[in-house]
Amino acid sequence: MKIFVTGATGFIGSSIVDELLRRGHAVVGLARSDASATKLQAKGAQAHRGSIYDAASIVPVLNEVDGVIHAAFNHDFSTYAQNCLDDGVLLERMAESLRGSGKPLIATSGTTVIAPGHLATEDQPADPAIPRSASERFLRFHEFGVRTGSVRLPPSVHGEGDTAFVPAAIALARRAGVSAYIAMAPTAGPQFTATMRHGCSAMSWNGARRDIVSTPSRTRASLSACLQKRSAKGWACLSAALHLRKRQSISAGSRASPPPMFPPPAD
Repeated sequence: MKIFVTGATGFIGSSIVDELLRRGHAVVGLARSDASATKLQAKGAQAHRGSIYDAASIVPVLNEVDGVIHAAFNHDFSTYAQNCLDDGVLLERMAESLRGSGKPLIATSGTTVIAPGHLATEDQPADPAIPRSASERFLRFHEFGVRTGSVRLPPSVHGEGDTAFVPAAIALARRAGVSAYIAMAPTAGPQFTATMRHGCSAMSWNGARRDIVSTPSRTRASLSACLQKRSAKGWACLSAALHLRKRQSISAGSRASPPPMFPPPAD
């Protein structure tokens, strides 16, 4: 199948492209620069020049492919609310262009579309009061002949090439000389690797039928505890690399806040 991927040279999108190519699909990746186009072509993918801020540059290619995986997002958090609105507008424009085609349109969203304070599941609709929920409005197009699906990403996606939370945590621990974590916190949250993300997208693609919402998760432990507290079980190399001489456990109250995220810019 021929699949159009936005964010195709980003941290997550590039993994999706690699996996789709490995599975024998033809890939057309959105590229906003010559450098991005060159990266895609070097992998054996086709580059389509355009921008997520110019729907008119994207719509024509939708007629040439069998479906779409939307992995692009502007991670400039100084304009986060507007970025969410822009993402929702683009998705609805793509969905409208695919109306009646029966083609899949799989997009990324976030677990944060569910209001905090209770256990979130895929069965819960996005809270319209939360800005990121705009990225799921397009799901309603399953009623109009589009096989819609959404993968709700957790606050942290890590792996090879990560420039977000894990490198930030390493830099902070290196500066402070302390690797801190929240001890015995009751908070549980999903997190997974970029390679799990591309597999999830591929599976969502293969199984997309109507209004699918997926929340991938590798562990219920918080990421900070997983990385710092459990270094002896798979993360010993992290502590060694940091040359940490001490570890500090920070007592938590009845509820702990998730660690801040610093995602990389989308392509």
